[in-house]
Amino acid sequence: MIAYDIPASINTCNERLKAHLEKRAIDLKTGRGGLTYDITPESADKTTLHMEYRVNWLIGAHLKGTLTAKTPATHVNGQVKTNTGVYLTIGLLNFAGIAATFVAEAGFVAWFAAVCISAFISFLVIGIRQGLANTLETALNTTAITQQHTVSS
Repeated sequence: MIAYDIPASINTCNERLKAHLEKRAIDLKTGRGGLTYDITPESADKTTLHMEYRVNWLIGAHLKGTLTAKTPATHVNGQVKTNTGVYLTIGLLNFAGIAATFVAEAGFVAWFAAVCISAFISFLVIGIRQGLANTLETALNTTAITQQHTVSS
């Protein structure tokens, strides 16, 4: 669960989100996945945000949140969830590993490999979920970098 206040107006937060997430989406583009986002201003004092990061068509996580204008700050509320495909993949791997113990002579090795791959996917998704939450916080707390112009004398 994400819940905190940002000492900035909702318009400033929306601009920061758009600028930062656009850059991050380009940086995190992969062959079959990457970061996608949707920032929808619902009214003058409420914005809905949806971010999703996928490794491939099956493995990934998503964040759904809202930004609400409250004087003198903006309240951020959201939740990060794991995509259903992750649970299906881990369940299938564990089922295949257990079935392999009864079928093949080297079944224990197959079961152990399935458990290790499941653990790897679990840790990967935990990192993705934390990364989405950190990206949101970084985007909202990063001020825009302005270009400095020098005047020659």
